[in-house]
Amino acid sequence: MHEEIGEIARRLARLEDRIAVQDRIWGALIYSDLGEWAKATACYTDDATVDLIDYDPSIWPDPKAMPVAEFRRLASQFMPGFEVRQHQVTNFQIDVEGDLAVSRSQVRAIHLIAGRIWEAHATYRHGMRRENGEWKIRSLTARIIHQSGDDLIHVARRRVASSLNERGA
Repeated sequence: MHEEIGEIARRLARLEDRIAVQDRIWGALIYSDLGEWAKATACYTDDATVDLIDYDPSIWPDPKAMPVAEFRRLASQFMPGFEVRQHQVTNFQIDVEGDLAVSRSQVRAIHLIAGRIWEAHATYRHGMRRENGEWKIRSLTARIIHQSGDDLIHVARRRVASSLNERGA
């Protein structure tokens, strides 16, 4: 009986870890989509890195092992220029080993300006680490599968620059 209870407790702990990992990943994405940058950044470890594979080098000049702070800085130059942003993440494959985990998922991201859409499809790989009882993202590797309308990135960048000029920043 005690062995069965122990096995049930281990299975429950694995499920809780998988749910917590998944929640942290989609949390980082939805906070970014909603412009809640501090909450999005809090989903990452202090030493987190981002690798963007097959993304436009004019937007991401050095997309390998980019510190998350640099990723956020570069994203802030154009992401706020979109009227709407939405990342849909699905098909999670999550492996947990102690305080480390790896998740692979499929992502569809849409970004709108005046009814025009930049759409990107990618496979994401998140390396996760448990810190103080919470799962955090320690690495993100995103590999583009397909995108269309990426010329809107430059429109969004101009909108952000124009807004900053108007505010005198």
